[in-house]
Amino acid sequence: MQTDHPAAWELAIAGGVAEPGRIVFADRRYHRLDIRWRPVKFPPNLDKVLEKHKTRKSRNDTADIRDLTGAPRPWKGLVKEIENGTLVHAGRFFKGCRWLVEVILVWPDHRDRKLERAILASITAEDPDAPVRSWRAMGLDVSLGREFELHETDAKIGRVKWHFRTADRGRKSEELTVERIAMPGEWLDAPLREWLLEEAPDRDALLRQDPLTINGHRGEQALTQGRITPLHSLRGVRRLTFSVAWVCPIEDRAYHIRRSRPSRDAELSLPKHLTVRCCKPVPSPAEAGGSA
Repeated sequence: MQTDHPAAWELAIAGGVAEPGRIVFADRRYHRLDIRWRPVKFPPNLDKVLEKHKTRKSRNDTADIRDLTGAPRPWKGLVKEIENGTLVHAGRFFKGCRWLVEVILVWPDHRDRKLERAILASITAEDPDAPVRSWRAMGLDVSLGREFELHETDAKIGRVKWHFRTADRGRKSEELTVERIAMPGEWLDAPLREWLLEEAPDRDALLRQDPLTINGHRGEQALTQGRITPLHSLRGVRRLTFSVAWVCPIEDRAYHIRRSRPSRDAELSLPKHLTVRCCKPVPSPAEAGGSA
């Protein structure tokens, strides 16, 4: 699922693995944009879906509820006046992936119809069966083969980390971590090649380390090898870890990628369909151009 949003609205909730599809964006005071999606077998009758919402809400309160007008087609929805604001509930069916998508927009005090239409028009659903998937939020912009699933996210101030795993949980399972770290000039005291080795798994042996150019920036790459269990060692299987790091001066961010898997080989590189984009100008708080 992809949407544009004001830069001041930050991702607050994202559905995890095996959870219903949902993303929520919030400003400093409220949840402002709530998008939920689910697969359906047949194209839904949106008029009946919205009528159920309208009937259910009318039983609970006497707030003014009316049909949404001016939304980009094929969106349909309802507008509800609430205390000190407006609530917009819209829905549409994406034929390609057979998803029913429902959106709730909260407008405290003033309803921005132009921004509302722009957000709804920007919402698109990617083909879940496409060989490459796009992941873009929290400053990270990643394309990755569909064999990897987003398993966990860790968004601390100044450091965003996404942890992917392959769907195969067996002997050939892989892990991939992508990080974006703020202000490297404040904490990167050692050369990048030394820092990359410090970030490697404990007790790993270095197999090779070389400089590389990535996204037009000079970076470092390293391949390390470590034990998994005594049984794996008897079978000649070790954990291979391939790491890449670089600093993007345009964003003033350091990027760190780590791929790890059990293997009898002594060679590993980045996944074939992995792309991590950088060099994006950092938006000011007043700008409305963000996406996820």
